[in-house]
Amino acid sequence: MGLANKSIVYFENQHENENVLQLNGSSWARKLDFGTAWNTLRVGVLCQFGPDYTENFSGYQFKGNVRFAVGLSKGTGNPLVGAGVDHWVGALTNDTLWTASDTAAAPYWQCDNIVPAKYVGTTLTTGTDIVSSGACMFEALDSGAFPRRNCYMVDIIKGSPNFTIRLFCLTTHTSGASADPSTEAAFRTRMEEANPSQTNYTWFTGQTLAVDEVANGTLDSINIAWERPGPPYMLLSIIGLARLS
Repeated sequence: MGLANKSIVYFENQHENENVLQLNGSSWARKLDFGTAWNTLRVGVLCQFGPDYTENFSGYQFKGNVRFAVGLSKGTGNPLVGAGVDHWVGALTNDTLWTASDTAAAPYWQCDNIVPAKYVGTTLTTGTDIVSSGACMFEALDSGAFPRRNCYMVDIIKGSPNFTIRLFCLTTHTSGASADPSTEAAFRTRMEEANPSQTNYTWFTGQTLAVDEVANGTLDSINIAWERPGPPYMLLSIIGLARLS
């Protein structure tokens, strides 16, 4: 079953009493019902890192070419985290050093380099860092009272030849839950706003990248991936799609 103009996808796998999709060196892909009939698409996730962190892990790091990818691909037959995707375009974390912090039982990871990117087969091309200042933060599961989830949204805007990639993400961390759009209702609102706005979040100016759908394949499917096997895992509670134009 494909995804319509505005879609919300829920997951049924149980993890820490939450319904989530666990990405563990793996990817998720779904075909778009409307194919390539779009100009601006927004792909959003309500996410958190796992497994449950119950100890102070401030300063913990993991190194290497570890990427979180949110974007579009040519079909679903060869998704990211495989032998080589046919064609993929979107926002890609490009930080070789992720750092963890622990604030009042509200741990999080941060990444300060997220770029517009495309894969053609195994060839990766990246553009200028979208996160022009500060860092993008990702909540982690904890033993506290609040569901530590954050919204992460990517806009993909067609152009000829340059596509524009915009990003909306958490950039200021708090120990409470009220400032984070961790509910479905808030997530839906952000997904449909032309210029999303939320306390502690930043709507970054887009960066461009040349894309050739004629030569490399039309982008007609959502494809989201977390390339690192083993903890920390990327846990997705909800995936959203909005065809803005």
